[in-house]
Amino acid sequence: GPQRTCTSQVYGSVEYADVWRAYFRSQNCGVYVHSKRPAAAKASLNGIPGVEVLEHPTDTSWGDVSLVEATARLFRSAFAAGCDVSCLCSDTMLPVVPFRVLQMRLRAGSLFQVQSSPSSDEFEAREGNRAMISAKLNQGQLENATKANMFFAMSRDDFAVLDAAPEFRAFETIWVGAPDEYYWINMMALRGRDARAGRFVYCAEDHAGVTAAELHDLDARLLERLA
Repeated sequence: GPQRTCTSQVYGSVEYADVWRAYFRSQNCGVYVHSKRPAAAKASLNGIPGVEVLEHPTDTSWGDVSLVEATARLFRSAFAAGCDVSCLCSDTMLPVVPFRVLQMRLRAGSLFQVQSSPSSDEFEAREGNRAMISAKLNQGQLENATKANMFFAMSRDDFAVLDAAPEFRAFETIWVGAPDEYYWINMMALRGRDARAGRFVYCAEDHAGVTAAELHDLDARLLERLA
């Protein structure tokens, strides 16, 4: 199978399917999709080569550990097909680099873009969870719990270590209220895996509604960082 794949979770049909169709045109890349309405997703993706929509979808809820479980299913499918690195994308968050550049970056393995300034009304601010997450991470302070954007890449080897003993239910019961953006990056740290900086840049139609997105100004300094 392709060495690199892209995976995505959607509710029904894939938004901006024409854009993704052009993005993946003539590329040797597998595309795996989890949708609560598989038939709608398949119809919208017609014409994109190498697409697989997972059957019998997980019942997911926004910000819930069920999204982590659905992501794990996508990765299992991608790695079972023989790929080395899989990138989790969102159908409404479009990469602003050509596909060949994205493929080149994925050679580095697992890549995460840490969100440096999470919203004050999210999980970090809930005092009742401070002791629980601190004990779980064995760090002694909540600030060491990392939140990463849900546009990241996972290598086959790293996923195998994390999936050998998944902690989906522990995440749900011990890290009460933590959104799914905390799971993969903190599991990487707990299992001693090296998470490199992703430097992914993408655009979205509504930045206010994309809570996991870290906004960037397209200026000279940013372009230097991306070079």
